[in-house]
Amino acid sequence: MNILHLSDIHFGRNYPCYKINNNFAKHDLILEELIEFIEHLDKSLKPTHIVFTGDIVWHGKTEEYSEALTWFKKLLSACNLTGKDISFCVGNHDIDLTYNCLDDEYTDDMVKEIDELYMYENIHKIEPSLNAYNKFCFDLGVEPYTYPLGGKRMYSYSVGFKDVNFSSGKTIRIVSLNTSVLMSQKNISVDKMWLGHEQLKTLMEYGILPAKKDVWYTVALYHHSDRFLHPNEISTYDNRFATFPLLLNCADLLLCGHTESAEKPRLTKQPGGGTILFGGATYYSDDHTNAFSMLYISDKKKTMVFIPYIYENGWQDYDFEKSRWKLNKKRNLPEIGKFYEDIRIVLGIDENEFVIDLKYLEVTKEKDLIRLDNHKDILNTYRIDTLGSKENFEVKIRISKRGAQSVCGNIEFNKLLQFNNKAGNKRSIRFVNSNQEDIFVSDNFSVEEIHSFDEETLKKMYKIEEYYKVKLTLTDNISNSDYDKINLLLDIAENGYSDKIVFINNDSYVADKEMLENLYSLGCSNNRFCIVSRQPFSVELFGVNIDIFDARLYGGIYCIDISDIKHKYTTFAEGDMRKYKLQNTEKQIFFISKGDKDNIFEFFSDCNILEIKEDIKVEIKTK
Repeated sequence: MNILHLSDIHFGRNYPCYKINNNFAKHDLILEELIEFIEHLDKSLKPTHIVFTGDIVWHGKTEEYSEALTWFKKLLSACNLTGKDISFCVGNHDIDLTYNCLDDEYTDDMVKEIDELYMYENIHKIEPSLNAYNKFCFDLGVEPYTYPLGGKRMYSYSVGFKDVNFSSGKTIRIVSLNTSVLMSQKNISVDKMWLGHEQLKTLMEYGILPAKKDVWYTVALYHHSDRFLHPNEISTYDNRFATFPLLLNCADLLLCGHTESAEKPRLTKQPGGGTILFGGATYYSDDHTNAFSMLYISDKKKTMVFIPYIYENGWQDYDFEKSRWKLNKKRNLPEIGKFYEDIRIVLGIDENEFVIDLKYLEVTKEKDLIRLDNHKDILNTYRIDTLGSKENFEVKIRISKRGAQSVCGNIEFNKLLQFNNKAGNKRSIRFVNSNQEDIFVSDNFSVEEIHSFDEETLKKMYKIEEYYKVKLTLTDNISNSDYDKINLLLDIAENGYSDKIVFINNDSYVADKEMLENLYSLGCSNNRFCIVSRQPFSVELFGVNIDIFDARLYGGIYCIDISDIKHKYTTFAEGDMRKYKLQNTEKQIFFISKGDKDNIFEFFSDCNILEIKEDIKVEIKTK
């Protein structure tokens, strides 16, 4: 399928009444030439579907949408498509903010309340501010999304999902999320938007995401890129799994907009997750790098080809990979896998220099990341962090006070920190070998103090960082609980599972009628059973929540009072929910398993198995 990706055209931004100090003289020309360019593409390259990731207009006004409607009708005609062949998501400028349709005032810290607002049953609360947007979609003939509500299908132009088909019959599922729901709230930061945690959970509960085998490819549309999302949507806090990582695991391709400052479209692949395409603005002003993309998704292999286009005296494609490498021509990259001895690090601020001597430096590569490591030499003195992707280098030197004074006596730690804080316009860092040759050059560095710990613990933490793709910041002291967590995480990383004991904080469960019936049935056949939960859980280490997905926790061995369970089951009323506390526990051991380690069942060979779906709160303890 050939997909045309547009974003952020902002019809109306050029209106004189808004008094925006930009050059709009070529507004009509640039957009008309885009239609002509698409119309004259080779037939095999023409779009068969169009997606738009928000900010159709500038202030959500009817007259702006009227202009947009005329242009989109011309675009569809040029592609020989209809309104059913285009999908939109809502941007912050698409909302008419004169409609303050939310009764409550929300703030950034009201996570629970915002999650409730994003439930599908509350979609109607935002609809008045989308009246003009909805009419635009209706007049264009757009097929609305559908979403589940109480076992029924409901329809919306802003959220939900729809399926479109290849000519071969295979299906692409398009999911739309509205990150702009809270734009009317004066106490909500514009850089802390929300994807819709409860909507994603509902789609997962109904098996819509991740898509089943009858869906070939899944595309998620949302407006605000992850740098504009609330921290709770990016990272797991208080046992609430973050929305963005879950979405990455559910979709093959994520498309977003709201990246005018990024200019050209950017494509990135997340480890263990979907591909993200940041669209850039199709039109922002004459002087902006206006852009769009063509995506070609194969129905034979799950591959996607990405061709971005920019406007420079006409629409033209550009080499995305080549443009990334242009940034590196002034940089000298060390040879991967090479091991250096007697290295000097030369930090420069304007004309001032500070020199650090290292005994060893090893250059390694992991996927697209380049790492300069010296921790084989003096772990507790220097750590040179991962440099990042090829287009953005920054070296961070982490230095412990004790190590700087005891291991490298020639380094005066306080002077180094003073040097790092010097004012200056030009910062540079060079790695110089024993022959006085530059083996690495960058124009940015930062120095950060860390606390000293034993070498063995630091080695474990490096392994945890590499395996779980996290960055850990050391605290003043490591508690016994922290050591337990480090050993548990390392055990999982090295063995794929752990047989360390994990105690439940609360061993009572909400027992519905089905659970009571299962308990009674198990108790009658064999009053020895274990509980299996297949929910993921996270371990918090030094303030970082480390998610362990596909985990299985086994609890038991449990025994129950058969007569008590029978009474609860037979007297159960419709809608009744009860807290049930498991009693007479012989022992309680939890195993954390990466993957499907069926050999763990040998520990419960004489037990029945009861699976539950609720999240389990756990406390990490060693065996």
